[in-house]
Amino acid sequence: MGYGLRKETTNFNFAIYGGLNYSYGVYAVPDTGSTFKPKFYNNIGVYTCAQAIKKITYDIGAGIEVYAEVNQMQAMAGIKLILFFSDSYRGIKRNYNPNVRTN
Repeated sequence: MGYGLRKETTNFNFAIYGGLNYSYGVYAVPDTGSTFKPKFYNNIGVYTCAQAIKKITYDIGAGIEVYAEVNQMQAMAGIKLILFFSDSYRGIKRNYNPNVRTN
């Protein structure tokens, strides 16, 4: 569950997102001696990311995303490389109607 804002221009695409996330997993807790026992967890945390994409053409580009996820059991952050492909551009509009004569 989250919310995002996006700004797109002819040459750039910027976005920022944030929200809640749900995580579950298992980690090792030291037990007697040199053994470990599993400890299961599930909790709610927060997630955020920001993207910046430079468009090579209107519908193709490349960029980066910086993200972070934090909850009670773990924190994770990183950077992703993004290849941007969009099918929103359809080319120059051709006004052709086969039912209308040009002469």
